[in-house]
Amino acid sequence: MCDLIHVMAGIISRATAALAAVHNEFSPSLATLNFDFTLVKLQAPPEYHEVGRTISERRRVSAEDGSVHKTARKLGALFESCIPPTPDLYKAYGTRVSEISRSKPVNPQPTPRDGMFAGQVGADSPSLWAAVTSGDGAIGVHLLACLLARIWPGPEATSVWIELVLSRKEEIHKQTEAATFPSEHNKQLLAAMQEISRDELATWDASARSWIQSADQVKIREHKQLMLILGNVSMPVNPQNSLYHSVTSAWFSALQAMNNLVRGIPQQVQDGAALLGMS
Repeated sequence: MCDLIHVMAGIISRATAALAAVHNEFSPSLATLNFDFTLVKLQAPPEYHEVGRTISERRRVSAEDGSVHKTARKLGALFESCIPPTPDLYKAYGTRVSEISRSKPVNPQPTPRDGMFAGQVGADSPSLWAAVTSGDGAIGVHLLACLLARIWPGPEATSVWIELVLSRKEEIHKQTEAATFPSEHNKQLLAAMQEISRDELATWDASARSWIQSADQVKIREHKQLMLILGNVSMPVNPQNSLYHSVTSAWFSALQAMNNLVRGIPQQVQDGAALLGMS
């Protein structure tokens, strides 16, 4: 545990110093981008409209204008440039989550009898709705949150998120430092300068975790069948030693495998990432 604390402290120290140096070097060119992009709200794709129609008003405010929306925007901007494009998966996912949102047993609509608890009624979908009103990158990181929730309990998943964020910021700095035209990386640098607290990441994880639990209830028969099959498959996710590279590699592989599956493209499973994506 002490070794882990020292490693994390070293990563934080390096990332902070690197980003400070980048900020000093490129602050004039970044000045034109100096606005709170976390407040930007996009129109949700039509496949997801049922989610917006059924989310409680309290959760909608958090997902569209509150802290969860800001977290989705910051995470989406941070990872957007490295996430593989999987438009068919995103559309299919929208159709599926809208179907789940229409389920009365897990997503009932509040009534006057619920009183002060009306905002808590129904499925916990703020991270999902925040993602679909924040862009493709945010939908990708929402799906990553679902993957991490499948593997680790909440506190461990939050710690993984912290390392992913720090490592991605350091990666952006190195890419910018090595670039022939550093100003072309201004958008990524702006994203890397955003603070994302542990509390924000814990809330992001908790919402995604709650969402997939609701989805499992709606598709309980299919879910149990799939998990029984996967439980009999002994296949490592990947052989990567670095946590950052292991998680991102599994994430990207799962996105691409599911996108191919939706498109009906035959593929050969090389590791457990695709199976994790199915779950």
